[in-house]
Amino acid sequence: MKKTESIGVLAFGSLINDPGCELSGAQVRRIFVRTPFPVEFARYSKSRSGAPTLVPVTKGGCRVKAEIIVLSPNIGFDSAAAMLWRRETHRVCSGGSYRPQRSRNAVRVREAKGLAGVDKVLYTDFYASSKIRGPKPINLARRAISSAQLQRDGKDGITYLLEAKRCGIRTPLMKEYEVQILRLTGTRSLPEAMAKVQK
Repeated sequence: MKKTESIGVLAFGSLINDPGCELSGAQVRRIFVRTPFPVEFARYSKSRSGAPTLVPVTKGGCRVKAEIIVLSPNIGFDSAAAMLWRRETHRVCSGGSYRPQRSRNAVRVREAKGLAGVDKVLYTDFYASSKIRGPKPINLARRAISSAQLQRDGKDGITYLLEAKRCGIRTPLMKEYEVQILRLTGTRSLPEAMAKVQK
């Protein structure tokens, strides 16, 4: 009898704590790993009012702590890719299928093979043209503060940075990025900065 192929989803950002109901429902276990590629705050997210988010990069960044959400054996590759795509495009439970697109801001579902013993591990990426070239901490901080002024549902840059820190994620720009947020807001911690910005 042919062995069932194991499939997982790589979480290295907000997906760690908020995978959505579809992926959560299909999860059988988690494996702690490091990303097989470098990651950095190198993209501004429209759904987070322009907040910086973590994405795979080819220059800068570093491998960071991540988790593989291993899915139930009855979840096939196409179904897993569709669930991940729906979560990343805010279409959870819509039933939509993943189809690769060429538009600049399209979410791409990519694959890492054999990571931590899982046959196929899916993750999201974006085209290089939608990523920040040479991100600067001061610019990231300004964007994070601006998004926190606009977003009241936790989908902002300061909250995103705080959650990444709590997950043990560290990138080369992260420390100075936080320093600039505190400097610009005149505060001593990210929760204090958040409270001040949204007061």
